Amino acid sequence: MTFFTLIKLGILLLRNRARKYKAIKKVMIKNLLLLVLFGLVVVPVKSKELVVVFTEFHPVWIGKKTDSITGVEAEFMKEFARRLGFSVSLITRPWKRSLLMMRSGGADVMPALLKKEDREDYLHYLNTPYLTRNDKCFYVKKGNSSLIENYEDLYGIKVGIMGGGSYFSRFDKDAKIKKVLVTHDDQLMRMLPLGRIDTVVGTCNIMQYQISTQKLHNEIEEALYRYSEPNAVFITVSKKSKFVNQLSRFNDVMNKMVEENVYDKIYNEFFRELESSGE
Repeated sequence: MTFFTLIKLGILLLRNRARKYKAIKKVMIKNLLLLVLFGLVVVPVKSKELVVVFTEFHPVWIGKKTDSITGVEAEFMKEFARRLGFSVSLITRPWKRSLLMMRSGGADVMPALLKKEDREDYLHYLNTPYLTRNDKCFYVKKGNSSLIENYEDLYGIKVGIMGGGSYFSRFDKDAKIKKVLVTHDDQLMRMLPLGRIDTVVGTCNIMQYQISTQKLHNEIEEALYRYSEPNAVFITVSKKSKFVNQLSRFNDVMNKMVEENVYDKIYNEFFRELESSGE
């Protein structure tokens, strides 16, 4: 093999290696962009900006017929951030993606969560719940309210739920109930009148709002059974949040807001406006 042949082979090897590294670099950049898009990587933000993630429920998280994030929980979190002296960024994601963002630190805070042991691996729950009741209603096709008169009536029927959602302890742990999982609560409201499920469960005021806005009063009604027991609801902080060392301040502010009944005042005002607007 001549000297010039060796040189040519060396050049070819270098070119192949350069192409290989270039391809790897492109794949790495593409994957990073996907992670940022789905909120699984923390994007640098202002140090005083509190990133709050909400699930896509109505009306308490989004509220009204606008693209802006308003409503009870949103206004409550704006007041929470104001009292902490932070600006606030409100974002909405599907249920499972919201939890992924909290796990990764892509969001700092997520409200409206029930305490579940498996979530405590990546979430801090503030000491004081801002709601101590979170009634759950079961809805059935019109004229069928007696289908569910007590908890035991749930056995043998198909119950529509949100995948990854938490309702109340007994129900969540009950493997004998046939649960049909969906990714968005609007799907449940479409499936029930069509007979694909026998009942759907959810937070009462949210369900009532959906039935009203979707004009389903003639097709759906509340079953006789309703879960109405203490069911504490918390604000959570990601263990990877940039504010994790300020948990004591967060707890102090939340305690004060609960003492002043801030949530109830916002809630009453919001639904008063809904009723007056005819929504």
